[in-house]
Amino acid sequence: MSKFDINQESYKNFTDTITSEATLKVYTKSINDFLTKNNLTSYDMICKLSETELMSKLKEYIRILKSTVSPNSIGLRLAGLSKFLIANQIHFDKEHLHSMFPKRVKPSNELGYTLDEIQKILVKANENTSKRNASIILVLASSGVRKQVICDLKLRDLVPVDDSYLLKVYPQELEEYVTFVTPETTQKLNEYFEQRRKSGEQMNQDSHVFVTETGGKLAQETITSLIDYILKHVDLEIERNHLGIKNKATIHGFRKFNNTAHELSGQKSSDVQKFVGHHSLTTLYYTPESIELYEIYKKSIPRLTISEEHRKGLEIAELKKKLQQQEENSTDF
Repeated sequence: MSKFDINQESYKNFTDTITSEATLKVYTKSINDFLTKNNLTSYDMICKLSETELMSKLKEYIRILKSTVSPNSIGLRLAGLSKFLIANQIHFDKEHLHSMFPKRVKPSNELGYTLDEIQKILVKANENTSKRNASIILVLASSGVRKQVICDLKLRDLVPVDDSYLLKVYPQELEEYVTFVTPETTQKLNEYFEQRRKSGEQMNQDSHVFVTETGGKLAQETITSLIDYILKHVDLEIERNHLGIKNKATIHGFRKFNNTAHELSGQKSSDVQKFVGHHSLTTLYYTPESIELYEIYKKSIPRLTISEEHRKGLEIAELKKKLQQQEENSTDF
């Protein structure tokens, strides 16, 4: 995870205060960035700086961030450093550093992908002989989960519901919740699983839903690199600001698409929040409430279905349903 020695006492003091693996990864990355930009070669070197030297380097680091990243992300970049310093009982003038933060701005990457854009992305993903990439795209779009979830999902976290899957997200954690994927996504996932079995993989409930070519767990960076590669080879209207930040977040753009699709389907705001994990639904996996939630999710399936083939299939199925209802009504006396 780190190019610096994580066995140093100062780093251990820091990790003792972190309870989430995801948070540890983000915070470590920010500390490493600070070390690199200040030509420091170890975590312990931070502890050996005088307060004056430390503040000087922290202020210069903030100046660098102000010219290279979004104003809204500077606080997060400093959060890991702050946690490290506090864990090692190192005094620094936090209030002064905060006074240097620029004014927050309206997010430049607030737009979600459109259906047309995700269709183009999916076409490119389907060019790969492996079913994995297309499956990842469809799960991101139809469930709205974050990329960490894509990496952590295991087969036991998928529960069949009709012709879809219920996803158990962050199982056994405080943030756990459930959401769903569309029948289109479920079909592609099953094709991917079958492909892996035919290649000789011995899959079980502890197997990850998505794996590397060698069968290992996917890293979050791999997900981002995959989407970045696809975006470079499809014609999308993505703009960048003066800092090079895109108006559509590489991964989060799928989550925004998902949120919008639910809203356009007439879902209540409270239900939309449940689908993206903003409300805890602990122990909801096999209860009547989870089935009821799926019935609500079903209203969004037409807008969350991506490929034209599956969208036309839904239209035909809906037409058949209406014709059947008309026939039944015509036989009533």
